[in-house]
Amino acid sequence: MTVLALAAFLCVGSIVAALTANPRMASGVGTVLTFVLWFFAGMWVPRTLFPELLGRIADLTPSGAASAAMLQAMHGSWPALAQVCVLLVWIIVPAVLAARAFRWE
Repeated sequence: MTVLALAAFLCVGSIVAALTANPRMASGVGTVLTFVLWFFAGMWVPRTLFPELLGRIADLTPSGAASAAMLQAMHGSWPALAQVCVLLVWIIVPAVLAARAFRWE
């Protein structure tokens, strides 16, 4: 699960690097994106306190799916198939988009 989460975050970073104009802009976008992903992982507010709609949105983010899957693994059960699928989508789609959008300058 850790490897899937790491791959998903690396692919999100690669799409940021591919779509931003320069390293300074990529740093800013990456910083904002990091705080958003931390929020959906439940770093500031526990995910159990999220309203139902926000919880469903968080389940579709890479950090939300990874944190839920790791919590399930920590409690001794297998991660849900939906969480694994969300992470796989966050690996495949950004990687393909980044590969198409990346340009050498």
